[in-house]
Amino acid sequence: MCKISFDIINAKTDLAQKNALAQSGGVLGKKIESFRSQLISLCAAMQVSIDYPDEDLEEITTEEIINTLKKINDGLKKLAGTAQRGRLIRDGIKTAIIGRPNVGKSSLLNYLAMEERAIVTDIAGTTRDVIEETVDLDGIPLILLDTAGIRETSDTIERMGVERSLKYIDDADLILLVLDAKTGLTPEDSQLIEKTEGKTRIILINKTDSAGAFDFNGAIPISAKTGDGIEILSAKIRKLYDLDLIGKDDTTLTNDRQLSALIRAEDAIGRALNILTNGLTEDLAALDMNDAIACLGEIDGRTVSEDIISEVFSRFCVGK
Repeated sequence: MCKISFDIINAKTDLAQKNALAQSGGVLGKKIESFRSQLISLCAAMQVSIDYPDEDLEEITTEEIINTLKKINDGLKKLAGTAQRGRLIRDGIKTAIIGRPNVGKSSLLNYLAMEERAIVTDIAGTTRDVIEETVDLDGIPLILLDTAGIRETSDTIERMGVERSLKYIDDADLILLVLDAKTGLTPEDSQLIEKTEGKTRIILINKTDSAGAFDFNGAIPISAKTGDGIEILSAKIRKLYDLDLIGKDDTTLTNDRQLSALIRAEDAIGRALNILTNGLTEDLAALDMNDAIACLGEIDGRTVSEDIISEVFSRFCVGK
């Protein structure tokens, strides 16, 4: 007989697990493997106490199991929460350029796209429909939407464009609300500021190359003509979406399959916690914990039973 002290969180993994950890794909892969290894350790300890009741082994308590499952579930929730940022990185940030006519929306699109994609004139209401352009702003993927200038109008076609512009306020991931340094803040601007309140929004004061920018609630002074202030805009977008974490603490989900597996693992752990907190048997909880391990294993093709058996015989002196 041999007595093994059990440390749930810091339990050593066997050689196969270490190799898998090294090959599992950067910080994200290591994070997922860490959650999976903890679940395997729990299941192995629970299985040993059931299958080898006569062995002199230190039993794991229900409280320890519950506390560890809660920590794992919190970690999975946090990881799953990065999926939105991952989607934006993968597909691009849908960015609506909003503002009154002639504030420089089309000029901003053209500058960022580095080509004349939109017609720019001094005539209000030139943009009647949404112009879409995908650009790379200092490594940030943006799907730019140049919308019709928002104002009251009797022109039927222009009014249809305005209605589409208002719709994009609700649909966009990011709103660039453009104000005009020459005219200052107008009642129409105030209405747009109110309408975009609560949205992910950056306010820009354009035309600073020909007029001094007025001070307004953290707005960024820019010139769509010269490019002044665009670097500040880029930095602001990076901060909004935590994009500087990419490459440093790269735990962002960019794959729908990964997200689906994590959500199903999270649900399975939730079921196990419900079983344990309601005083039901641990073997029932172990079934759901096995499901969670399987879900996380889908990411790299692992199998549940082989890993648990390996953990039992590598970490516990049983059957000897």
